Amino acid sequence: MYTQLTRKTKMILSILFSVVVFFVFLTPAHASTVTPDVVFAPNSNWNEDMIWQSNKTGRGQVFKTGASTTGFKSAALKLCRSADFTKPKTFTLCSTAVNGYYSGCQTPLASKTYSASDLNALIPKSMNCLGGNEGGPNDGIYFKWVYFTLDNVVTVTPNTNYFFLLNSSVYADDESQYVLANMYNNCNWLGSSADYTDGQTYYYADFNRRTDSEGAVCDMLFKTYSSDPNPPVFAITSPLNNDPEIRDTWITVSGTCAIAGNNRIGLTNNCEDFSNITYNIDCVGGKFSGQFYYDGLGDKRIVARDISSASTDCMDYDDQMNFISVRTIEVINGYPNDWYFNFDYYNDYDIKIKSPTFDTALTLPYGSTNAVFNFQFVYPSSSTLSNLNFTIKQYDSNSNLLNGSYINKLLSAMSDTNNYQVTLNASSTIPLHYVVQLTNSGVMKRQYPFSIYVSDLDFTSNADTTNYLFPRLVEALKKKIVFNYFFAFHDGFANMFNASSTAVNSTSLDIVFKSVSADKQYNTNIQIFSASDPIVKSFANGIRPYVTAILWLLFAIYTILRISHLFSGNSGDDK
Repeated sequence: MYTQLTRKTKMILSILFSVVVFFVFLTPAHASTVTPDVVFAPNSNWNEDMIWQSNKTGRGQVFKTGASTTGFKSAALKLCRSADFTKPKTFTLCSTAVNGYYSGCQTPLASKTYSASDLNALIPKSMNCLGGNEGGPNDGIYFKWVYFTLDNVVTVTPNTNYFFLLNSSVYADDESQYVLANMYNNCNWLGSSADYTDGQTYYYADFNRRTDSEGAVCDMLFKTYSSDPNPPVFAITSPLNNDPEIRDTWITVSGTCAIAGNNRIGLTNNCEDFSNITYNIDCVGGKFSGQFYYDGLGDKRIVARDISSASTDCMDYDDQMNFISVRTIEVINGYPNDWYFNFDYYNDYDIKIKSPTFDTALTLPYGSTNAVFNFQFVYPSSSTLSNLNFTIKQYDSNSNLLNGSYINKLLSAMSDTNNYQVTLNASSTIPLHYVVQLTNSGVMKRQYPFSIYVSDLDFTSNADTTNYLFPRLVEALKKKIVFNYFFAFHDGFANMFNASSTAVNSTSLDIVFKSVSADKQYNTNIQIFSASDPIVKSFANGIRPYVTAILWLLFAIYTILRISHLFSGNSGDDK
């Protein structure tokens, strides 16, 4: 019983620990370990609307720098939003608040624009924002400290008044609904702002700075910093871990960095040796972004490293190196790059050619000008047809785009997505190449190329294929497997030696492969066989009679053996 009780106790403690860990990591971290220069966070406070439709476009705060403060980098406000932002907002530092400007001052000392998505990610959302008093120095249930940080430190004077503002910078950026509330002291309800006598908050309505009874004696809960309160961690943020990346293409690698400067960061995919990294990427505003040529060979990873890092492999010793793993895919953005049927990447989307049947190239008879193709589309049942678009692009044999919209049609406009018919042109002078693509809301889901050739050989077969002495006997014998083989070879060889044809170009049998050149362009011709070469022609003409004789001899031996077997009494199932 003791053992059972111990196991149950361990199980309960394990579950409780997991739940605690889950909630700890689920809650966004807003706290900073950096000491602020100025703090105003009284315990007696209430909430006030900060951005509310078009009549309140933002709110700002006057503050006095500390006795030894010489720089301004960031301000923290205690905020909660009840709706999503739809327009960007600008954080501005000014010498003083000025009436008549969306930006809060005519000549800002510095400003930074946050997109709607940035703000929605930064500021916690709850429909209970106006539910109670959550002031004080710590995060509340709904109201959290949110940090607005400029890209660079602004030089300021100690013991001097300044003004920061979060606002719509232009009229078009006004919100259409109540969005944001902030915490502030209780103003007239509890007397003046004795805790911060130099402070004064203003709210902006359109072009006007308002200084009503609230603005005259209220202060927002805020903190200011001369350095980044939440310095960025060195990390790759794009691509994400295990993202698919196209082989032999340039990709953009972005991330966060802690040490600002030019030519600080380099990229590689080799975790075993960092000696050959080229450090040519700048760290600006805690972020970096650079181009990296991903060849898809060797290690399937991307490594970013600061020039000062002590790392010697893919172990992060000093938080100045980061790597992610990626999946290599091989698709095309246009013919004739390498292509493969990578179903893992396409994820339940496909373009099937129901007819005609061929592999990667279709050869049409001499004199053809086009071919009719029947396409079938495969897509998840949850897909919206109006978002699915079928495109065909046409190229020549030199990889030049002839028509980027040979076909451009929404699947919703097709009468039958299981049998969509398209006529594709063919040329007797050059092979034409087509790339079929299926996109969902502009995102590529399936694509592959194929070629259409027109034969330059005009064969004429024998007019009478039943010109035998005993035609009825021949028809009867063809029902036997062995004689069917015989007459198939007989007719084939007869057509080959008796038919007439047009003259064949001397280079028709030359085989040329395209390859990627040193500048990564698919434009290098490599000839691997040339039937037009005099040496090859001389050799082929010399051995041709012997090859023909050997083939006839082998077939004669095979026929004799089959006939002997047929009349040996062990004919089996031959009928």
